[in-house]
Amino acid sequence: MKNKFRSLFALFLAIPLNAVSGDSEEIVMTINKTDVTKSEFEYIYNKNSKAVDRKSIDEYVELFVNYKLKVEAAKEAKIHESPSYLKEFSSYKDQLAIPYLRDKDKEQELLMEAYKRGKEEIHASHILIKVAEDGSDSLDAFNKISKIYEEIKSGADFSRLAQDNSDCMSKRNGGDLGFLQVFSTIYEFENVIYNTKIGEISKPFRSKFGYHIVKVHERRKVLNAPRVAYIYISKSEPKYQGIVDSLMLKIKMGANFAELAKKHSMDMVTAVNGGDLGIIDRNSSYPIDFKNHVYSLSKVGDVKLIDNAIGVQIICLTSVGVQPTFQEQKAELLEKIKKSDREKEVGVSYLNALKTKYGFELYEKSLKPFEKIINEKDVMINKLNSPLYEFKGNMYPQSEFYPYLKEQKARYDYAYSKGGQKKKMSDKQFIEKAFDSYLTKLLIAEERLILEQDCTEYKNLLQEYSDGLLLFEISSKEVWDKSSKDTAALSKFYQEHKADYTWDSPKFKGVVIRCKNDSVLNIVEQIIKTTPLDSVVSKVNLLLRKKYEKLVKVDEGVFPQGANKVVDEKIYKIGKYTDDKYPVATVVGSMQSQPQSYLDIKGPVTADYQMYLEQEWIKSLRSKYPVKLNKKVLNTVKSN
Repeated sequence: MKNKFRSLFALFLAIPLNAVSGDSEEIVMTINKTDVTKSEFEYIYNKNSKAVDRKSIDEYVELFVNYKLKVEAAKEAKIHESPSYLKEFSSYKDQLAIPYLRDKDKEQELLMEAYKRGKEEIHASHILIKVAEDGSDSLDAFNKISKIYEEIKSGADFSRLAQDNSDCMSKRNGGDLGFLQVFSTIYEFENVIYNTKIGEISKPFRSKFGYHIVKVHERRKVLNAPRVAYIYISKSEPKYQGIVDSLMLKIKMGANFAELAKKHSMDMVTAVNGGDLGIIDRNSSYPIDFKNHVYSLSKVGDVKLIDNAIGVQIICLTSVGVQPTFQEQKAELLEKIKKSDREKEVGVSYLNALKTKYGFELYEKSLKPFEKIINEKDVMINKLNSPLYEFKGNMYPQSEFYPYLKEQKARYDYAYSKGGQKKKMSDKQFIEKAFDSYLTKLLIAEERLILEQDCTEYKNLLQEYSDGLLLFEISSKEVWDKSSKDTAALSKFYQEHKADYTWDSPKFKGVVIRCKNDSVLNIVEQIIKTTPLDSVVSKVNLLLRKKYEKLVKVDEGVFPQGANKVVDEKIYKIGKYTDDKYPVATVVGSMQSQPQSYLDIKGPVTADYQMYLEQEWIKSLRSKYPVKLNKKVLNTVKSN
């Protein structure tokens, strides 16, 4: 789908209709009885002038009219009534509605929260008592975590309790998780660590993994893309310790770190640049321990010594990036929110608002009977008449939900039988989950109807995509298919304009065949000797299909100097062909002073023929559909 609109942008400037305003009813033009308002044209003109070479109003009018004429042609051809169009447009409608069907206030709240939290990182430890996916051991886990919490309050050592009880790999470190940043852990956990003071211990809380207790050790500002330099001293140097001690003393006395690195660092690659390692971001390939050391440096000039098995590294913070503004970071943060468990927060908030808006109320007792019949094949649906929920002032019985439940259960059982589910949900869990899904679809469907009726921006966005689809289909029919499939027309066009397609110098026309080894090349050369040139490719390809598919590569066409290394070496006598995969090659063909048919210059001929078809088509549309311009209103169009 994306490719369609990419093509349309190139051909038609992809005129967007998503910002049409109803504030002004002044008409700038009428095309085949379709009015275009000043506000629509003005916005479109200014929007597209930023993406393409700026054109005058008069020039742009021509482009716009051509665009609208093609839309009219598509409508007359009833493309908008075809099943393929309706299916694709329906898909677009669903996609385009998504940004509008959100709790924007909640989204903004989460964005600002993530931005503020992104300025610092938290050093925390935790104790985890896992809970089974079905929650069967939830009470036992709660009792265990509660007991541990009481021990901590009584003065027991947090680290020891973590080692003895935690179900997390961090137990080996006494529950120590190191420094955590925004988006680095699940949202429930992040909320607790960012809302717990230094030295304090949280109350037990639940996440999808189980019950946690958190202890916060330290909070510090996040460095923005720190840049560091380092000095490396190998432990293979007998006097390495003395060298390190001397360097640390010189640094302490104010010596220039870069000059020390140039003179003493045993990493010769970085030494010449004063030990510069460049910017070390969190996603860099450096070991995590090294990055943690880097991020522990707080101000420019800070130095730290790292001692490990292979040597000693003295690192120095040389610069710190600037904290991006909220607006600069907003798009990135929003993308992270949509990909994280925070997105659920936005969805839940939105659905709760819709429940209130439409007066939804669930009678939970009426869900209970489904547990008895969910696995039955034959159910008398007319007996499912107890009120299940209230929506928009109306009461709906159990029978409204049952067909959806039955369909979802069949899909779930099939997926489970094929191994698509690790652990089967209980019937009760499945019914509750299925109803949540049913309710979501119900609320969203209702809201989408209102969106189409009341939201001008969304309506016009739909119009843009509708016109785009129509344009693609009608252009394919009238221009692109004709130019690519009608070989007779292409040949005729070439003959009529042959003088426009000449070469400044002769070119090689023929076949290039590259082979894995000499034995395969010998077979190919025997074929060439006994086969007319126009049949070489088909005969070699037949050979490939039978036996040598991965041993031979064939290229056919016109090859100017520099286009193919094999041709350059064997025909133009320049350069040398080398290829590890296909080391031996041969060519068959001849030099041509000028193209002999449109096939020799197919690309430019096809492009020119498309332009010709486009121009002729526009001429016919302008004579077919009346165009009326209101010059007085057009003269008032403002440009940004």
